[in-house]
Formats: sequence, structure tokens, C-alpha cells
Amino acid sequence: MAQSLALLIRGANAVLIADGNLDAIERFFSPEYVVNITGQRLAGGHDIVRKVLGSILKSFPDIQVEINVLLEETVLLG
Repeated sequence: MAQSLALLIRGANAVLIADGNLDAIERFFSPEYVVNITGQRLAGGHDIVRKVLGSILKSFPDIQVEINVLLEETVLLG
């Protein structure tokens, strides 16, 4: 069954950013994930995602993110 990518992105935002649950990173990012931020490509998978999100949440403890999906395509995973 295909999962809506918009729902997945909104779910990741709710769990990781709004709730600050960085233990859930493995649910939303691959082990080989590369973070692209401020013109840098930071390799390191789950560890680097945890580090970057932790820094953002520490710097902006009341951060709110609004997700606006402009275009969505069905992608079958698996």
C-alpha cells in the first residue's frame, strides 16, 4: 500500500520538531542520509540528523514549522 509522502513529511515534522522526539529519527531517515544545510553537505546518517535537529531545537525551542505541499506524486515504497 502506498503511503502519502505529504502525510509522512507532516508526521516527521510532528514527531521530530513539534514533539522534539529525536529517538524517532530512524523512522523517517535512511542510515545513509546526508543533511544539506547552509550550503554544506553533512554525511553521517542518523547521527548527523540527530545533531543538526538537536542544534536547531536548542537554538529555537519554540520553533513551529508549517508544511505546504504544492505537488504530490504517488510513490510505491517496497
